[in-house]
Amino acid sequence: MKKIFIAASSLLLAFSISSSVMAAPSSSANLNVNGVKQVDQKPLIINQTTMVPIRALTLMRIFKVEWDGKTNSITVANSKSKETVKMTVNSKIAYQGNSKLTLDTPPKNVKGTVYVPLKFIGESLGANVVWDAGTRTAVIYNSNTEGAETSKDIVKARAAVLSLPHISLYDPIPTISESNISKYYFPYGKTQRFFVLEGDIIKYYEVKDQAAWQIWAGKLNFAKQQDDKDIISNLSQSIIQESGKRPSGSDQYVYFTDYFLGDMIDYGVVGKDGKAKELGKFNYTDRTQPFIKEIEGEKRTD
Repeated sequence: MKKIFIAASSLLLAFSISSSVMAAPSSSANLNVNGVKQVDQKPLIINQTTMVPIRALTLMRIFKVEWDGKTNSITVANSKSKETVKMTVNSKIAYQGNSKLTLDTPPKNVKGTVYVPLKFIGESLGANVVWDAGTRTAVIYNSNTEGAETSKDIVKARAAVLSLPHISLYDPIPTISESNISKYYFPYGKTQRFFVLEGDIIKYYEVKDQAAWQIWAGKLNFAKQQDDKDIISNLSQSIIQESGKRPSGSDQYVYFTDYFLGDMIDYGVVGKDGKAKELGKFNYTDRTQPFIKEIEGEKRTD
């Protein structure tokens, strides 16, 4: 009997430990809101659901968050669409507008902080929610371009693309170079990928899921030797540090330079020889308007 009691006790203890481990939240995840990594707003993974502190939702400017301490309920509204969701701590019952739904994982109070399911809230209120397994990052963002980035008009498409959230899941490359100039390069005829050059840092983006995702970044070597080859054909000098997947080059680029302290834009093309030809310039004081201009003879090819 003593052996049976010990065995049963050991089994019960093992089950209790296993259950507590399975139920214990994991904090080995990151949060990115509209392209900005949130160092102080760490998500938890509870029952395979990404949960975030309710205060993290306020970082989405279109979200309005209300907490009712008497009922332990949370209401989140999209200030633009007026859509709402309502949840209660420890209850799987939620409301999307007037529709009653069942959550896989309810809101939880963890050490005094209330966590809510990110994907349910984001998708219910018209935001994009993406999980990047490589960096264990939950990304939430909203696009206000209303699909203009897919326009057949190359000017409208490029302007919309630059207005999309720019999202990077990489740590920034250290630099002491300061620049008051941003230079944007699009491969000739293309709209869904582009480079941004600021100081000695060049970044490469591709458009996906209504956002511009940083695929690669590199630090330029301004002390380039004569026999050094360009890392990107006709565009950048040799690179001394980089992160992400290095892009292939292009024969020709269209560029737009923003001198934001001087309220000036110039634009032109970079030829196969790597030489830039300016096609025009204009004052740019109304920053609510796009600065993309038509390049004579260029047609969208992507």
